[in-house]
Amino acid sequence: ISVCKVWIHGNGEFAHFNFAGETKAIEIKKILEWRSLKFKIPQHLKYTGFTRFYLGRNTLIFDTGSISNDKNDCPASALAFEFSVGKSMLVVNSSQNSKNIKLRNLLSQTIAHSALSIDNLNSKDFINNRFSNSLKSEVGEAKGGLLLSCSHNGYMKTHGIIHTRKMFLANDGKDLRGNDHLEYNGAPGEIPSFAIVRFHLHPHVSARISNNKQIILKIRTHNSGWLFKTENCKLYLDKSIYLKDNQKISTQQIILQIPLTNIQSVGNISINWAFKKI
Repeated sequence: ISVCKVWIHGNGEFAHFNFAGETKAIEIKKILEWRSLKFKIPQHLKYTGFTRFYLGRNTLIFDTGSISNDKNDCPASALAFEFSVGKSMLVVNSSQNSKNIKLRNLLSQTIAHSALSIDNLNSKDFINNRFSNSLKSEVGEAKGGLLLSCSHNGYMKTHGIIHTRKMFLANDGKDLRGNDHLEYNGAPGEIPSFAIVRFHLHPHVSARISNNKQIILKIRTHNSGWLFKTENCKLYLDKSIYLKDNQKISTQQIILQIPLTNIQSVGNISINWAFKKI
């Protein structure tokens, strides 16, 4: 029961990872109440590959990746995350629970998650025998909050690149910061063109780009908003979809794009970004 709670947001629903997320909150609550024993919720599940931070009533759920051979056809969600503010979702994954097989496969791709992709390739490719395994997973306290750092090798076979994502959540839950670091290790591979970091927004979130190239976010029914900012990359908003009760709902996504054509010569490239309550 305590392990199940790792995947539960403030709204009582499961996070959208590995085909979960469609169970109603009331049904989850009934099961948890039936097994009414109180257990401490784990912060980090090393072997199943997930981390949950709960600070200031806000929840971060993160796919740290598998430490074993990830040889399965589950969604390509390495280092993806979801973030909820109280009982409201802010950053989501698109969800994979469609009865339409083609749509289900599409929404299982890395681009349908709040994650980084290189040249729009999935972080793993089951059909072509390319897998994504966790190389490092560190979770602990940091000054003013909690910090996690995770790496995966999903792009090693194609580009010779290791992806590391670090995320920090402040104790009051009002400051979520991230860093995506790509490092070329000298292995043979194609020269990549670009990396894209996507943040899919819940349909109840509106977003607009301000004059100083930051994004102002407003959650429906919330009085205060959030500010998204980044540096050294192209920033824009695009359309997205969110699957709810097997229905496609139009929403938005924040996109960061950075060129990688010189990564083999410079060795590494980093992208910093942050969500802050305003």
